[in-house]
Amino acid sequence: MFPRLRNFLTRSNPISEALQLPDSTDFIRFVRWRKRRWAPIPASKMYYVRKPTPVNEEEKAELLERNRKYATQMRSLRSYIIEAAKTEHDAEHQAMHLEEKRKEMEAIAQLNNKWNEETRLIREARVAAAKKIHEEKLLSQMDDLEMDKQKRAERARQRVLEAQAVVPTFVDLSDLEREIDQALNTRVSYNWAVDKDGKRYVEAPDGSIEVQDALQTPSKVEEKIKDPVQS
Repeated sequence: MFPRLRNFLTRSNPISEALQLPDSTDFIRFVRWRKRRWAPIPASKMYYVRKPTPVNEEEKAELLERNRKYATQMRSLRSYIIEAAKTEHDAEHQAMHLEEKRKEMEAIAQLNNKWNEETRLIREARVAAAKKIHEEKLLSQMDDLEMDKQKRAERARQRVLEAQAVVPTFVDLSDLEREIDQALNTRVSYNWAVDKDGKRYVEAPDGSIEVQDALQTPSKVEEKIKDPVQS
């Protein structure tokens, strides 16, 4: 027996126990090492031609027929197993796909609700700010309108006061003839002078000088007319 194989079997306890080598090695034949691939063809095999093995035609036809039947049956069985496995895999995959799709839709719905809530808060803040600005603008416009109304009332009051100040100089239709006669009989002297304070110095017929105010003071006007706003 080869020493290397014996040493290997000796070191391998399970193998040595399973393979109890007999004491006699007469009936044991070990295969020698094969010839090296790069070794040339030996001279004894140089012109050797192998004789074909004799084949029975009936046996060959029977084996071919059995081989075809076996291949057909195995192909059918393999196709059935593949189809069954594919159907089972598709069912499991479809169930898993539906579960994943359901989870994905739930996640999308939660994310959509979150975005809607954020958008609602932003919209409410924007609407509140716009409402506040609109209210401030309305208050400002109301203040401006009130001030404008007061200014118009003051201007109207001044115009009424000015109109009432000249009312005494108006001439009624019934007194028109008398005023015309008085104007014709009244001698007016335009020989007068004005100082820087607006006073007129008029020469009377007797030669004396009279001092007259060209404009009436507000105190004298208020004594003659009433305030239209108070009235």
